[in-house]
Amino acid sequence: MSAFRVGWPALVGLLLVVLGVQSLATGIQSGYVTPLADHVRTSAIPNAIGILFLLTALAVARRIRAGLVLGLVAGALGVASGLALILLEIQYSMAGGEGAAYAVIFYVLGGGWSLIWFLYLWRLARARTDFAVAWAPADRLVAAAIVAVAVVGAGLYAWSGAAQDNAASNRIDGDQARTIVDATEFDVVPLDAAITPGAAGIAPVVTSLTIQVDLRSQTSYALAAAPTLCLTSQAVHLDPRYKSGPMCWGLPGPDDSLRYRFADLTVPQDTTTFTLALHGPGSPCPMSPGVWNAELTLSPALNAGATGIGPAPERYSRNSTFQVGDDSMVPPPSGTADAAAGCLDGAP
Repeated sequence: MSAFRVGWPALVGLLLVVLGVQSLATGIQSGYVTPLADHVRTSAIPNAIGILFLLTALAVARRIRAGLVLGLVAGALGVASGLALILLEIQYSMAGGEGAAYAVIFYVLGGGWSLIWFLYLWRLARARTDFAVAWAPADRLVAAAIVAVAVVGAGLYAWSGAAQDNAASNRIDGDQARTIVDATEFDVVPLDAAITPGAAGIAPVVTSLTIQVDLRSQTSYALAAAPTLCLTSQAVHLDPRYKSGPMCWGLPGPDDSLRYRFADLTVPQDTTTFTLALHGPGSPCPMSPGVWNAELTLSPALNAGATGIGPAPERYSRNSTFQVGDDSMVPPPSGTADAAAGCLDGAP
């Protein structure tokens, strides 16, 4: 049956290409070079084999001599792969354990796969007189396509391997980056605060705050992005619903507060001290005076190596607690709503 001779390799090839493309799409959607390299390497082989099966189906449909050769080779490899699966599962069965529990499934899959390809071989061999006897220009085109698939597939496989090796070295640099950031000391000292008394049943609110930031690093290191600074009350920071960014107090905001201070994207060696004046009105969450937390987020730039390919920089946080307002202030009466309570209640 001509439909089976053409349709079976076409179906197998199409399934392999779909699986390979899905894996590649996952890597692209991740947005990072390293996962992309992983998925390219994973998908290179199934994509290449799938395209070869599709070329086989096309050549068989054209009934050129290359179609008969490719069909016989594909059939023999199909039978051999099914038998290899059975032999591999026999080893797992003899070893016992979880692998032996699924032995029957793999025996059926391997046997069925080999049987289908054996029937394909048998039908193709019976129909060999339907194919051209001599080589033709169409055969050369198929051969050129096979060479092109092999070259492109091997190139992508080699590139992805090099990217993975480079990423592995960058992961070592990532460990060093964590060590460097952990050794970075971070302190916040409040200098001045404006506090608006709250109405009945509502806690007072901090409307403006001037702080001194001290950053001490044992070594100078580059940053992939400007640091961020998130100020919240200590209670909000420790709450399980806390999220850096949506709940940060003070304008110009966590992403912009330190941008101009680190315009060169470098944390200098030794001590860096500067003053920040922040304003509360317009902040996503109002905060009451008391013990606050400052969360500094640093993103060290990892060494990309000679290829310029590396993983996305990770973000590391350092925290410092400080007192806003006089610690001798009389606390609000019991039952008084905290200024940030509504912000936490609205957290997803």
